Amino acid sequence: MDRNLKSTVNGQAFSGQARLLKKRNLGKIMFWVVRFLEMDVQIVLSPEKLGNFKDLGNLRLGSLFSFSGEKGMTKSGEHSIFVNSLEVNYECPEGLFEEKSSGPERYRSRSLDLTRNWESFSFFSQISEATSSTRNFLQSKGFREFNTGILQRVFEGGLARPFETLCFANGRVMSLSLTSELKLKRLLASGFRQVYEISQSFRNEGVDKLHSPEFTLLEAYSTAHGYSETLSLVESLVRDVILKVTGDGLVQYKKGGSLVTVDYNEPFTAVSFDEVCQNWLGLDEAPSLERLRKVFPDTFTDGMPNFTWIHKLLSKLVTPGVMNPTFVTDLPSAMFPFTRSVEDNPERSEGAILISQGMNIATIGCDESDPKKIRLVLSEQSKKNGSPINEEFLAVLEMGMPLVSGFGLSMNRLFMTFMGDLPRDIRETILYPVHQ
Repeated sequence: MDRNLKSTVNGQAFSGQARLLKKRNLGKIMFWVVRFLEMDVQIVLSPEKLGNFKDLGNLRLGSLFSFSGEKGMTKSGEHSIFVNSLEVNYECPEGLFEEKSSGPERYRSRSLDLTRNWESFSFFSQISEATSSTRNFLQSKGFREFNTGILQRVFEGGLARPFETLCFANGRVMSLSLTSELKLKRLLASGFRQVYEISQSFRNEGVDKLHSPEFTLLEAYSTAHGYSETLSLVESLVRDVILKVTGDGLVQYKKGGSLVTVDYNEPFTAVSFDEVCQNWLGLDEAPSLERLRKVFPDTFTDGMPNFTWIHKLLSKLVTPGVMNPTFVTDLPSAMFPFTRSVEDNPERSEGAILISQGMNIATIGCDESDPKKIRLVLSEQSKKNGSPINEEFLAVLEMGMPLVSGFGLSMNRLFMTFMGDLPRDIRETILYPVHQ
């Protein structure tokens, strides 16, 4: 059914429960906007059909009622339901639906927000559709979905700061999962070929419009794909989801007061990290912290670790200006410690990021499977953050790990690509955000 009744024929019967959102009383006729069957529709009330017409004029906004009627057109040509009978089921308290909340108040009162704000209700409907489309796409490509769990004995999140919780049953301090990567790779070592998980993930670090303590992460890994095939897979997935949600693959949003249109039907651009540095940032030599400090003294400081300055280069200088979907490929190996190096350049990895609408949407990599190399990486991370080495994962690698390629995709940022005029804030994509 069309969300505004346009697809239904005149005379079609409707009945059920609805909630009153707006009303307009013209004396001999009333026009109400109601939430009905996941639509915001207009219904028409007249005294000729309703014996309780006068009493209904005082019904408060937000009230629930049952009704029956038929689809028709008003004199002004608006698709509406003409009511034959109406019974009030619950009268809402006075004032509850009179004013719309804004800002953080919307997140604290999400149920009211979803009821009063059609744009918010419609957006979360699209989020549900996008999540289903993601699952359908991956399963059509032969991926199996797994749930690998939230609690971890050993935190698998690199140098990130975990959330910790105490298990009263055994007295152990456990971490909340940030990534499913190593858990999913255990499945590949066990013989599964293509696996994925859409999971709630947790990072105990700073928050802003693109980062939340709790977020939804899609991770998928395969022993059947290589680097270029995984890039193509991510492109097809994102395009398919956007097309399913929008109907035409076109996304419009406001940026700096201007309306920007992004066409996801077009082939995604691919540019190497070195090309970005040379052609976009004007660096006439291989990027280094020393060189960046000279060119961008306000952004880079002496002593930054390689991972930090490379990440800042991408997040501060490159990503905000990229509107159309673009892969930045062959990223420095320091950014991807678990990813294989490019064959003829050990300083570059078979790792990439997908940027669109000024956001890093996804990370793609062809992964290292040598237990000795992985142990070195985990040992370095252990020295820096004090966490124990993940011997359980290393033991799995000793079994022999097939060549693996995969990606991690922020579902929240994917949702943000089609959020329309809603504020570009990750909290808009989370039903009940804890940071307000």
